[in-house]
Amino acid sequence: MTVKHELLRLLSIKNVARYTEIKEELGRPDRTIYVTLLELQKKGLITKAKDKHGAYILTDLGILELAKLNEIKQVCERYDALIEEIKHKEGEMKA
Repeated sequence: MTVKHELLRLLSIKNVARYTEIKEELGRPDRTIYVTLLELQKKGLITKAKDKHGAYILTDLGILELAKLNEIKQVCERYDALIEEIKHKEGEMKA
């Protein structure tokens, strides 16, 4: 899972999170978190909550992006499972 995906997922769970909470939860380097937050803000996926003292929240666009990333992850997992199943069947045919 990418830092972007992790961060969006974290905000969807917590609804609102301050920088220190995000850094602590993700356990990633400070610069990585900072750059990712800036990128997500520029893309309109997150914003700072006005009444939560600068904490970050997901925007509607961020919610849609997270749904897309989750769907892609599921497709990749199904693909990997199919590849393993094919390898297993090929192994059985050789034996």
